[in-house]
Amino acid sequence: MKWTTILLAYLITTTWGQQPQPVLWLGLEKEVVSASKAGLEEEAKALEITFQLDGGLILIDGAIQGEQGSFIFDTGSPVLLVNDPSRTGVDEVFSIGLHQLKTMHKVTVTDLSWAGFDFQSQEAYATDLQHLEDLTQKNILGIIGFEGLQAYEIQFDLKQKVMRFRPGGRDYTDHARMVKAPFEMAGHLPVITMTLGGKKIRFGLDSGASVNVIDEKTARANKKWMTDLYQEVLINDINKNTSQVKRVSTSHLQLQDVLEGEMAFCVLDLAPVSEIADMPIDGLLGLPFFRNYSITIDFKGQALYFFRN
Repeated sequence: MKWTTILLAYLITTTWGQQPQPVLWLGLEKEVVSASKAGLEEEAKALEITFQLDGGLILIDGAIQGEQGSFIFDTGSPVLLVNDPSRTGVDEVFSIGLHQLKTMHKVTVTDLSWAGFDFQSQEAYATDLQHLEDLTQKNILGIIGFEGLQAYEIQFDLKQKVMRFRPGGRDYTDHARMVKAPFEMAGHLPVITMTLGGKKIRFGLDSGASVNVIDEKTARANKKWMTDLYQEVLINDINKNTSQVKRVSTSHLQLQDVLEGEMAFCVLDLAPVSEIADMPIDGLLGLPFFRNYSITIDFKGQALYFFRN
């Protein structure tokens, strides 16, 4: 393989009797952040981007060469992907999180725009996203990934369906109302350290995941802190392979001693993710986590800010 990285798998989760939902992959010390004059000045410059939530996906309006459609916003994807199944040939091979490989064709996209950003020439990778079009019944132009977001802090407001972009690595006034937790980067994936029953475990942050995921070995090792849920789900990966997985919940997961309430997880084998990340990955925190907590990810400062909604 020319290039192996984590491209968080496009999964479909189906709870019995419901429509499927796609899943796009994915000891701390509490810090108090002081407000600064620079923070006050920069706060006024935050760029707000509205989005839609459809089938567990964050969708942003955009266009490619005049064709109007939607982009999926997924920080779990390392690069920009465009929906073009007609492309042939293999330039790169991505390692998919769950034992899958996906070939991509490298392309240059001209006249691309989304949420006010305009690009006259942008490197991307072409792939077939027809299954996501079938799911959302929308014209899916592509997936906006992590590349190009490294300098930003992004606040996710799922209630108002707004994302706020501002320069990363700085102190802002609203940080003082939040809990700050540092994270490390596994490639393009932010990874935070949490505790479960007093034991440290690592979770990747994935804004594109419609469910939370926990590794099956981690779930077994911490069985006494878990409750089995009777309702299982179907998982369909990017290559449209289907498997049935169990779900568990726990109220013992802690981050900075402020999390509360039950959190549910799909149980999957994340060993390939850990191998590629070169560190143990015990789970992924997706949109259910983003819904319950006001989440701000500072990629440049490598810090997560949050408080309970």
